[in-house]
Amino acid sequence: MSLKINQSTIKNTAQQDVQGLIQLHQEGFTGVVDLVESMHQRIMSLGGLLSHNPNQTKGIPRLVYQSIRHISQLSFKASAMAIGAVQPWLPKVNDKSRNQWVSILNGVLGDHLVRTHNPLAIEMTWIHEGQAISPQQAALACQQQQAQPLFMIHGLCMNDQMWTRKQHNHGQLLAEEYELFPIYLRYNSGLAIHENGQQLAQMLNVFQQFMTTPFQMRFLCHSMGGLVMRSAIHTGLEKHSNWVQHIQQVLFLGTPHQGAVLEK
Repeated sequence: MSLKINQSTIKNTAQQDVQGLIQLHQEGFTGVVDLVESMHQRIMSLGGLLSHNPNQTKGIPRLVYQSIRHISQLSFKASAMAIGAVQPWLPKVNDKSRNQWVSILNGVLGDHLVRTHNPLAIEMTWIHEGQAISPQQAALACQQQQAQPLFMIHGLCMNDQMWTRKQHNHGQLLAEEYELFPIYLRYNSGLAIHENGQQLAQMLNVFQQFMTTPFQMRFLCHSMGGLVMRSAIHTGLEKHSNWVQHIQQVLFLGTPHQGAVLEK
């Protein structure tokens, strides 16, 4: 089955990546300026005792810090405009390497990327054979191929392209052995577990609504992916969603059900 890539869900252009990095750089620079101004004011006001706002200077120092922020904003905007002008000459992005560093970045700063509307933020997407598919497309494909769905959910700082070992794709091998239709989840692992769980539950609900033939779902979850799946099941049970009744198996690989050591 030939599926068209959903360009609205996979953002893989050099321009967007550079603009996202510029935005992060600007936010980091502004944060440092805020910190320096706060330290300046606390020193001048004896730890905040002589000021109602210990984080903000007054008078000439205040004007200086405002000027620094203003100039930096102009320079970052100019950089973004320059990137747009040279877009046709930007190098082609390698999908695999790009996805690896973007996935790591999302695992560390994913919630911040979403909050600041950074183009580097990953949107939850289903992937089949390297292409983004909607829940409706996935349901149609499963029925056309008369195959049962196998959902594969990656862990923290990872992505759908990492289900491999020694050039063997785990999902494809399972699909061939058991006549399954592999669907890989790509998601922002830096968001809260319950947020990803709720999004996944919504997508599975849509998938179930478009399945007109009997089906059973299997899930293979690695590390944090297992927690996301558990959260999705919890959401589905709370909302009495029918898709939960179609779960045949949920397999967990290294999922910290009792809490991760780092989190503890």
